[in-house]
Amino acid sequence: MIEVYGYSDDLVEIRGSYREEFGPGKGVGVVHIGSPASGGCVVRCWYAKFSGQAGVWAVSVEQLDEDIPIPWPVRIEVYSSGYSTKAIVECPDGTPVSHSVEQWEPDA
Repeated sequence: MIEVYGYSDDLVEIRGSYREEFGPGKGVGVVHIGSPASGGCVVRCWYAKFSGQAGVWAVSVEQLDEDIPIPWPVRIEVYSSGYSTKAIVECPDGTPVSHSVEQWEPDA
């Protein structure tokens, strides 16, 4: 199992059978779980702060490509901090996991 959520205002946490934390800055944290050959998913995590509001972390889960289903159950919950949603991917131990940061600029 892998959990992905935001922590504080500057970290993406990966917990479970793979553990890591990284700072996406003003970008989007991208966590690849699985592989194109065996199936998997991508979890994106970003800090969403809008004018006049406290910031919260958001997560999304997507399949690797069109017509490739996610091979494991996935849930979205609120992390215990109260300011982050958390993606829970029920993949087996040993599933490949990697992460990166994508820069994000909203459309003008």
